[in-house]
Amino acid sequence: MNIWKWLFIGLVGIICGLSLFLYSRLFLEKPAYHKVETTISKKSPNFQVVMNKKQFNSIVNEYLTKLNSKDLRLNFVLSDDAQLTGTIKIFGQPLRFRLIMNVSVLANKDLLLKPEVVSMGNLNISLKRVLQLIETQVKLPKFISIDSKNVEVVIALEKIQFNKNLSFRVDAVDLANDRIVFNGYLNK
Repeated sequence: MNIWKWLFIGLVGIICGLSLFLYSRLFLEKPAYHKVETTISKKSPNFQVVMNKKQFNSIVNEYLTKLNSKDLRLNFVLSDDAQLTGTIKIFGQPLRFRLIMNVSVLANKDLLLKPEVVSMGNLNISLKRVLQLIETQVKLPKFISIDSKNVEVVIALEKIQFNKNLSFRVDAVDLANDRIVFNGYLNK
């Protein structure tokens, strides 16, 4: 076969390909763009955050360092239960305490810490009294409420101000399987 024949066939192929390309770009319409309206329900979560105990401890203790002062030192450890340790001033003297609490989720998705055991030096002191001392000496944020009468601490995550459009609620706390799940809500 002649080389000119192959060059001619190649040139015809290039011309046909270019013609098809230009025709598709110039004369065929693009599909219409339709904006999809999204509605965000406040009742169903928009995303989930899953943590293990180590991650949760890190976040809580980072927050507690902001509360700590020379008169108050708090540390939180979540293992098979929740332990809050720290110092409280009694009669002007710092006294170490340890509070062991059971962790559960309330029906409204707030976190409930139910104190079970307390140790404060060699003092024999009731759980109610320790909670009263913590409540009076620690300036607690609005989302933490201590009920010394019922001996419980409630953490309302929905009241935490991340920003005006974001809130969280506890979905599940499974300490045996090292899993804490939070639901995130975008409030628009």
